[in-house]
Amino acid sequence: MQYYYAVFEVGEEGFTEVYFPDIPGCVTFGKDWDEAFRMATDALAASLAGLDKKPTASPRENILSQTNGGDVVPVILDSRIMRSYEKSVRVNVSIPESLLREIDTFRGKHGKTRSGLLAEAISTYLEENAQA
Repeated sequence: MQYYYAVFEVGEEGFTEVYFPDIPGCVTFGKDWDEAFRMATDALAASLAGLDKKPTASPRENILSQTNGGDVVPVILDSRIMRSYEKSVRVNVSIPESLLREIDTFRGKHGKTRSGLLAEAISTYLEENAQA
């Protein structure tokens, strides 16, 4: 589990502003702390998507010494969100015809594309079997 520290500060307009000192340009905000945290999780994933080499996360003490206040909070890098920002690559995959019909029925009921459903299913499978 990889995480980066974010600084949460309440701005003049009452919004909670968030920035990641280790990731220049990775900033966001929310109308309250909870929304700001959700937005920070998304902003972190979007900023790091597609990077071959992720920046090194600084120790919390280093981040604390660089701020003028605010809360320093660890934000976990969500691999599912990050994948949604990565470039997709077209591949040719063979699937039994009956399974493809099941996939199409399921995805139709849930408003998903074939590619989206298969990527989500593979991601879930890999996460659940990573310990094996």
